[in-house]
This record gives sequence, C-alpha cells and structure tokens, in this order.
Amino acid sequence: MQNETLIRIPSRHGHSVSGDEARASLQRRTGAVSACLNAIPMDLPWKFLADLAPMLQPPILRELSAPPGEFALLNELLAGIARGPDSTDPSVFARYLAAAMFYVLPHELPLTPAPSQLPLWIRVSYLKWSLAVPQRLHGLGEADLYARWLEGWRKVIAVEMTDGRAWEGLPEYQPPRIRRLVEEQLALLPAPVGLTCGKEKTDKEA
Repeated sequence: MQNETLIRIPSRHGHSVSGDEARASLQRRTGAVSACLNAIPMDLPWKFLADLAPMLQPPILRELSAPPGEFALLNELLAGIARGPDSTDPSVFARYLAAAMFYVLPHELPLTPAPSQLPLWIRVSYLKWSLAVPQRLHGLGEADLYARWLEGWRKVIAVEMTDGRAWEGLPEYQPPRIRRLVEEQLALLPAPVGLTCGKEKTDKEA
C-alpha cells in the first residue's frame, strides 16, 4: 500500500454561503472544478489556459468556504494531491491540482511541488497562485504557518529561476520574465503584516 501524506480539509471550509453573489461564485467554482476533472486529456491544457486560469486570478473563489456537501469532492482532490506528482501520471496529478487551486491556499498543502514537476500548461498559473496574497488568514497561528511556508517557497522558486528547468518549452516565460513576475508578486507580500487574521473587522472596529 502506497504511503500518502494526509491532507485535511482546511477548517475554514464547512460553512454554508449566503447571498446571491456568494452563491453565484460557488456555482462558478463548481463549474470550473468540473471542467478540470472532466475535460478529456487533450483538451484540458487549452481549456484551462483559455477559460479556467483567468478565474484563478481574483482570490474570491479559493477563499470561499466549501459547504459540507462538497467535502467528498474536496477529499478526492486532496487525496489525489497527497499521492504526489511522481506517484502517478503527471497530467493526472496536475488535473487534481488545477481543481484544488479553486479551493485551497498554497500554505494549506503540506506538499507544494516545484513548478518543474508539473506539465507546462499549468506552471505559470500555478506560480501566480502560489504567490498570490491571501486576503485573510484564519485561526490562531496561521500567520506564522504562512510566513514559514512562504520562506521555504522562496527558496524553491530561487532554485527554479536559477537553473531554468521549469520554463523550458515556455518561450514567452523565460527566466528574466519569470524573475520579474516573482519579484512583483513578492513585493506584495509583507507577510504576515497587513493581513487580517480571523474575522473581518467591522466598521465599528476599524
């Protein structure tokens, strides 16, 4: 039996959403995740790049709580990621990862593979996702967890930029452009300073 790293569903999930805007966002996420999981292999790269990757840019979908009815799907995604990129067909792992990026923040995964371990079509979107500024940090100690994760991730990205392996075959994303992208994203990360932790401040508290 293959050893797997248990990935638990983040505790911020499990709440029902309310409001038309939140429900519409939930439907968009459900559609995006379904497309990631059900697109035929030869169609998934262009489908992801054309339609799904742009949906990952704003943080609202991945920071939206998953209602309890989605836990079976979320557990399936996290189990697929826990097997790691080297334990199965990389394209299958990337399919699970692409879907999970709509649910989780990178520091919520104990396994965050280097971009060079992934198929070309997901690498740039994955890098942007991994460096996006969390809008909120939930629970005691999460700011410290995020800061530790980010410090380790900076080292991984530094190696990837130095040897250039992750960007071979991506002529529009050669190391100088990737370096600029990383520097621009890291400039937005005074982590954890400036991030809210736990509940949003009310107008009265602000």
